[in-house]
Amino acid sequence: MYGPLIDGDLVPDYMYRLFAQGRFTKVPSIMGDDVNGGTVFVPKSTANISQSNTFLKDQFNTLTLAQLAQINSMYPFAGTPVFPGAGAYWRKSRLETNLQYRD
Repeated sequence: MYGPLIDGDLVPDYMYRLFAQGRFTKVPSIMGDDVNGGTVFVPKSTANISQSNTFLKDQFNTLTLAQLAQINSMYPFAGTPVFPGAGAYWRKSRLETNLQYRD
């Protein structure tokens, strides 16, 4: 959803596959990261693990159940602060979304 689309010309395949094969334009780049970058994309009403997993699968449709289980184990719900006007799993899902971008 947030990456380039395969167009058969400039982007002939999935970016991860192209990088693994060394098939990309090698130019100097600057990369960065921010905290709370995925906040606006996660529905504030995300209230349970099922909604959280559905959101993640919708964003990253190649996630397997095993990968979701691993992500959920890395970001346990216990101790996650709840924010006013947000579902209980909103912050957890936001953090998991940021994890996906780093991997």
